[in-house]
Amino acid sequence: MPDNKETTIEIPAEHEINIAGYLDSHIKKMEKAFGVMMVSRNGELHISGPSRQVDAAGQCLEELLAYSQRGHDISEQEINYLCATAGSEGNSLLDLDDDCICHTMSGRPVKPKTQGQKRYVDAIRDHMITFGLGPAGTGKTYLAMAMAITAFRKEEVSRIILTRPAIEAGEKLGFLPGDLQSKI
Repeated sequence: MPDNKETTIEIPAEHEINIAGYLDSHIKKMEKAFGVMMVSRNGELHISGPSRQVDAAGQCLEELLAYSQRGHDISEQEINYLCATAGSEGNSLLDLDDDCICHTMSGRPVKPKTQGQKRYVDAIRDHMITFGLGPAGTGKTYLAMAMAITAFRKEEVSRIILTRPAIEAGEKLGFLPGDLQSKI
């Protein structure tokens, strides 16, 4: 029989709805992901269940509270990320929050949202040429352009050159004629 545990985390009233979510949607998602029971009463969140899962859920909630105290709205994306990476080293939302690349025209910060994106942004910062490989929709082009615009504004580069493949990526036409210089 697993070792059961119960713990309590104090959540200030101004952060309670942000952490719990609309109709406690965030709490329900975390309960399901961690296999624990969470009950919110009088500014306290009681967590009960198997010891390891209670510790992981408590750590996740502490991080969400710190994230909320920094002034961020917590979305389902952050809940999913924390539940999926719970217990992994270096997968903190707070670490990702510190790495602001630039701001959009409306003032919204552009930041990596996952550790993979953070490694990609760090590789762009540290190396002259960086190849980003991965599935569509994971932010490769968006983050690369944000980094390019930041470098242009800081006058680290004098121009930005946008390119695209000359042929369809799925076609196998062999090597195109010419040397490396003419292909670039």
